[in-house]
Amino acid sequence: MLYVILGSFISPDDYLSYGITFPKHFSLYNYNYLLGGNSKVLRGLIVTIYVTAMSTAISLTGTYITAYVISKKYLPGRVGITFFMYFTMLFSGGIVPTYIWMKSLGFVDNLWVLIIPGFVSAGNTFLIRNFLMTLPESIEESARIDGANDIVILGKIILPLSTPVLATIGLFIAVNSWNGWFTALIYFNDSSLYPLQLVLRYFLANNVLPVTAEEARLRAMVEAPGDILKMTATVIAIFPILVVYPFVQKYFVKGIIAGSIKG
Repeated sequence: MLYVILGSFISPDDYLSYGITFPKHFSLYNYNYLLGGNSKVLRGLIVTIYVTAMSTAISLTGTYITAYVISKKYLPGRVGITFFMYFTMLFSGGIVPTYIWMKSLGFVDNLWVLIIPGFVSAGNTFLIRNFLMTLPESIEESARIDGANDIVILGKIILPLSTPVLATIGLFIAVNSWNGWFTALIYFNDSSLYPLQLVLRYFLANNVLPVTAEEARLRAMVEAPGDILKMTATVIAIFPILVVYPFVQKYFVKGIIAGSIKG
């Protein structure tokens, strides 16, 4: 990782003179090249940040509400609902039927195709449900005696106690959304909608960004060496997650263990 990070700060001139080594002169040329102007990398980064934020917020909300509901033993049809969700973890419709369905909903070349289908995750729902089932029922009973309704109990008591599992599941969702590229590859024909990972996939595989013929001609005139650009692109892709992870790490172990020990 240190090798890649150092390589991203090597200027093209130093690379041609010394190769990939400790930078003789730290340079931001590679970052300016990839992120400057109307860059596909910059646009992909903005798309990915938007999709990750929306996916995490929407999916975490939907998954938590679903988990809270099915964690109640008095819920009518609870066993059937739980089995139905579990069944979706074993079998899926496949890529082709899913594509036809998404196309009929108008999700081709639409960023919502990266957000809506993951509204509720069965696996994450079971982790949160198991965590909620470890909370003492006496807490909720005491709140009801004091006159609290379901909304007050959920918002002021259960939700604050769920911080560890919410941080853990939120990290799962965010990382999965940030790293996702295959769904975009299937549903997007417009390269302006490409998320960062799909842009970098084209770049790392072909050493070129998905650009128009005119953009390719202009960039060829000032092309930086491919090796250091690949390293720079890798740093751009991993840096945001590396920044976020330390803030949720303290909840990670506690949340995942509490959500998996009770069935």
